[in-house]
Amino acid sequence: MNNDFNKYINATEKATNQVATKPQNEVAHKPKQSLIDQFLNQVVSYAEKSGENLDSKTKSLAVEIITATNKSIMGNSYNWSDIDVAGCGLISQIKRWAKLGVTMEDKLYPDIRRNGKTNKFDIMIKPQYQTVEKLVVNYFSLEVLRFKEDVICIGDEVFEEEDFSTGLSKITGHKRNNEVDRNNLDNITGAYKIMYVKDHRGEINQYVIRIDKNRIMRAYNASSSKEKTVWKQDTRKMVLKTVTWEMWNDKNVRAFMKFPDDIIQDLSVIEDTNEMDWNAETKFSNVNQAQENVQVNVASEDVIDMKYEDDEE
Repeated sequence: MNNDFNKYINATEKATNQVATKPQNEVAHKPKQSLIDQFLNQVVSYAEKSGENLDSKTKSLAVEIITATNKSIMGNSYNWSDIDVAGCGLISQIKRWAKLGVTMEDKLYPDIRRNGKTNKFDIMIKPQYQTVEKLVVNYFSLEVLRFKEDVICIGDEVFEEEDFSTGLSKITGHKRNNEVDRNNLDNITGAYKIMYVKDHRGEINQYVIRIDKNRIMRAYNASSSKEKTVWKQDTRKMVLKTVTWEMWNDKNVRAFMKFPDDIIQDLSVIEDTNEMDWNAETKFSNVNQAQENVQVNVASEDVIDMKYEDDEE
């Protein structure tokens, strides 16, 4: 990000503030739209420097992310001049998420935090677990039909079988103990997430990912104070979020994710999130490396049909 662009942002903000003081019937939206256009131009220019030409869909997704980020900044009563755009690599982040085909509807969110060293704000566009599910559906080598996931509590019985003909495990039943509070961390001993996948013969297989209490507590201890409040209020959801991230990291899943060559470099925008720090031992940014470490281990309750707007069109 160059000084000219920073000057442009400041000038645009000034114009926007001046417009805001005018009567409602005189308010124009050109300054805000110009800011979004300028950011899009920067994203396109950044891509072109590495030999990439963004198509119309990718540009549209970039505009959506820019607009949502701008809304978050304004909603927190910040100015763009408060943001260290270059320092946090915001242009690069926007380009990478757009290239991956992720929308704000897939639960991306701008995380805005003050940087004590620069005294400005950094923005990290972060994925929630729904984003991870969308990426697995989009890029897994076989057709992903749905997910099923649940927590495992004290007194539960989970019936799992190994299928040596496919090399996969299969959960055949889950007898739940409904005498305990299933949203209490003390009662939760683990969780699982199941990917239902159709193979080349049309048969449906399970990819089962399981986590134990130790993995859950690693996630809990790594969370911020703000996130710990959510853990206490909606423990089950946070545990299932954790098992979803474990699915993304699972070697048997990552080994068969097929990303176009021009997208592999953009995966770092996912790998750099805090959630990935809990999984250093199973973190593979290089798909070929993951393929050399195939290991069966899979897991998840509520059945979720993976239907997105793009699929219905």
